[in-house]
Amino acid sequence: MGELQKKIGERLRAIRQIFLEGDKVSTRQFANALGEKKDSITNYEMGKAGIPNRVLTKLYERGFNPVFILTGEGSMFADNENGRLIEEKINSKKKKTTNIQNIREIDLSKLSLSELERKVLQYQVAAGDIQKIIELKKMQETS
Repeated sequence: MGELQKKIGERLRAIRQIFLEGDKVSTRQFANALGEKKDSITNYEMGKAGIPNRVLTKLYERGFNPVFILTGEGSMFADNENGRLIEEKINSKKKKTTNIQNIREIDLSKLSLSELERKVLQYQVAAGDIQKIIELKKMQETS
């Protein structure tokens, strides 16, 4: 069972590496997005604990295939709207930088609910990364 849990953990880590439309998120960001604790995600990825159904369900809702996570079979992406959107965006992704002007130019009325939720997560992750940089700079200035 230990080897199987490790393989499941590796597949979960692979999903975290592309979780944000092809971009990697930190363990903490991944945990927050799934409503889990960082330590729990670490334990799942290391194969020290089984992934609960609630996490598999949340991943499915976000477009990732729980069968792939558990067995390695089939596509990484779920056969649902979010899965198709993520796969399409990752396959056709062109690196874009997000700035305040880009945010203002988005016509939110034309986005689906899932696209709006994805945008919110993207900006939350970016804001968290910026906050970390600010905190590091403050620490450097005071030392």
